[in-house]
Amino acid sequence: MLPVTPFPPPPGPVGPPPSRRRAAWELGLAQGVYLLFLLPWFVLGVGGTMGLASWESDLAVLILLAWWIYPVVFVAGVAVSWSLFAGRLVTAARWVNLAPAPWVLLGLGLIVWILLAG
Repeated sequence: MLPVTPFPPPPGPVGPPPSRRRAAWELGLAQGVYLLFLLPWFVLGVGGTMGLASWESDLAVLILLAWWIYPVVFVAGVAVSWSLFAGRLVTAARWVNLAPAPWVLLGLGLIVWILLAG
């Protein structure tokens, strides 16, 4: 029996709960893409570090720190998303798994820009 309170119940999930098998495939596939992106990320990271000769610029330091934090976000995202998945918080695991996606999209944009500019 639910306790009687003056507050309305919090909104619950709409529709059926997401399939755990499908979520596991999504997590694995996305993390595989993130893992494959580590090689071009490293090449662009080293090239960017060597290319920015002016370390007196605060913007250059911020750009490099933002770029070099990708492996940390990737590893933390993998650990947290699978922990949430094991705790049956499938939707939260999917959202946490999207954390490295901005770096991947930015890196793909940089690769396309380098190929088209060259």
